[in-house]
Amino acid sequence: MLPICGGIELIHVPGHTPGHIVAYLHESRIMICGDAANVDSGRLVGANPIHTQDLELADKSLEKIKAYDVTGYIAYHTGYLPIK
Repeated sequence: MLPICGGIELIHVPGHTPGHIVAYLHESRIMICGDAANVDSGRLVGANPIHTQDLELADKSLEKIKAYDVTGYIAYHTGYLPIK
């Protein structure tokens, strides 16, 4: 946990790459997914299979990401997905 910006939790989500992490901003409840997830047609989907080292592990990591209580997701290549 980083003690800045209301608390930032770094979460290990391997699959896209072995050491991939996401950042959960506790105060705003925003999940910064990097390349671990993408936004597609208004929903959160997994990492791009072409650029993912272990698809099975990436799918497990996506479920871990989705288990958090969020107001939105930020995916590196595909933008912001607000959750209502």
